[in-house]
Formats: sequence, C-alpha cells, structure tokens
Amino acid sequence: LTEAQDILSSAGLVVSEIETQPSEAANMIVIQQIPDAGTNANRGDAVKLIVSGGIVVMPNLQGMTREQAEQTILAYGLTVTSTFDEVVSDPALVGVVTSQAPAMYSEVLPGSAVTFTIGRPSPSLLTASVLLETEKMTDGGTVTVSILAPDGSESLQYTGVYDAENDAPIIVLYRDEPGEATYIVRFNGEEISRGTTVFGEGE
Repeated sequence: LTEAQDILSSAGLVVSEIETQPSEAANMIVIQQIPDAGTNANRGDAVKLIVSGGIVVMPNLQGMTREQAEQTILAYGLTVTSTFDEVVSDPALVGVVTSQAPAMYSEVLPGSAVTFTIGRPSPSLLTASVLLETEKMTDGGTVTVSILAPDGSESLQYTGVYDAENDAPIIVLYRDEPGEATYIVRFNGEEISRGTTVFGEGE
C-alpha cells in the first residue's frame, strides 16, 4: 500500500480513498484501483485504492446456543455486536440461533461485526422439567437432553455447556403436545439418566 501511495504521489495524483475488502491476497496489498491502470489522468486527479484485508469464511451458527455462537464467532476472529430474540413455535428452535448476519459461508474481513437471533418460546408451547443428576457431571462438559419417541427415535430438546457454579440443576423442555414423555440425559455423549416428565402439567 505504501509503495502504491508513493507511486501515485510521484505522478502528481491524490489518493482520495482506501477501501478494505476480503481477499486471499496478503494483507494490505492493493487488489484494485479506480480509475484503472492505463487510464489517462491529469495531475491532481483522485485515485481510489482497494486493498486486501485478509479473509474469513463466516461460520454456520444455526442451531448453536448463545454461548456456543459467541465462542465460535470469537474463535474465527470476528466480533459479536448484538443479539436478538425471536418468538418461535417450533420447540427445536428454542434457545438456539435461528438467523445470522453476515450469512453463513460468506467471505468477510477479520474482525467483522456479527449479529444473530436466538429463538424464544412461543406462549403456545407447553413446558416440562428435567432434574439433572449433577453428581455425574463436571464443569465444562456438554449436556444434552432428548425426548424418546414411541418408535425409539430421539428428538434433541436441549444442548449446553455445564457451568457447575452458575447453572440450575433443572432443564426446561418445550413441546406443542401435552402428556407424558420419556427423556434421556447425556453428558459428553454418555447417557447418565433417563426418566419421564409431563408436558403441560399445571399449565
């Protein structure tokens, strides 16, 4: 960039603007100029330079919890600027990322601002509670809770990183149908408990 500025200055031209864009070229290398090279110009004319700022491929945050999304954004060298809530009627979207900006897999500059939206349960959804057996868990591990269907298939209802100091030992699940359900709790992928809970009880 400095070399390009010196060349333009020697030619009597003025750098009016420097714009940074995502590029696989080395950082701060000129990748484009306006007007183009070879264009007739007069002394004092303005030239815009576009330089490489490096490149980051935006990660897919869909389905992550707020904490997981924030950790991923920081790990990619990006910046969390704001988060939003969105009312959802699909139980699978409660507590996880439903949308993001910039879009997943788009190319952005290092340090770019990222926003995302977390699903908040609709009042129409019914709740049920699961008591965790915290004596079988350790700080920093991953907790998942699934509902077992009559055919033996599982529906993931909750995933999160266990914080032994701050987390309550109760997980709230959401579903649009009332009645009893069998749940399975896993910690770091291993089943640590299963039982039954009732959706809509007392609602």
